[in-house]
Amino acid sequence: MRALRAGLAALAVVVAMAAASSFAQGDVAPISEPTSTVPVPADLLPQPEPPPVVPPQGPRLAVYGGLDFYGHDIAKGHRSDLASCASDCQSNGQCKAFTFNADPAIHIDPNCFLKDGVDRLEAYSTALAGEIIPPGNDPPTYTFDAIDLKSGLLPNTDLPGNDLSQTAYRPATDVDACRMACISNSECAAFSFVSRLKQCWLKDSAGSARSASGIISGIKRRMSIAPQRVVNLPP
Repeated sequence: MRALRAGLAALAVVVAMAAASSFAQGDVAPISEPTSTVPVPADLLPQPEPPPVVPPQGPRLAVYGGLDFYGHDIAKGHRSDLASCASDCQSNGQCKAFTFNADPAIHIDPNCFLKDGVDRLEAYSTALAGEIIPPGNDPPTYTFDAIDLKSGLLPNTDLPGNDLSQTAYRPATDVDACRMACISNSECAAFSFVSRLKQCWLKDSAGSARSASGIISGIKRRMSIAPQRVVNLPP
């Protein structure tokens, strides 16, 4: 019995030595990866984070400096500041935009004009324009040709030559009509209005200005006006 146990022990030692020798020499292949996997239940897999809840965006008010939304007036009055004019527009169901004239010289006359639409654009250095932007829309940047009624006119200045026609533009009998005629004409770059004769001369270029009593001129410029600020309004 003792001899059997001794033999088995010796055999175990030999097998262990042989195995160690085989691993050392690389004779035994590594255990291969399983060829198939057990599917993991879907409810045990990591779940993606839900998207954040974004509250619906309400209307906004875009405010522009130096811009007049000309025409489309539905109401007008005198207001002390821009906020009061904007409040009038917001409380009027038809109002989509407004123009507030911030000229401090206006004490009694209307300076707040509510609009039911935006069509014609005017450059006006003392004006602040507001437009209600519907939910989901971006406030526009307005690009247009303009001769500023307040800062773009050149009193007692003539722009000689470069006339579009050999005769004056007869439909315009005042300086503002002459200014608007130039803005509306794609070929017009400037104008000179002779006050005494009520003559409007449209020009294809400004040329060189010279001093001339009783003549008012203006030079058309391409303008691009973006909102100065955008304010959230109650839905």
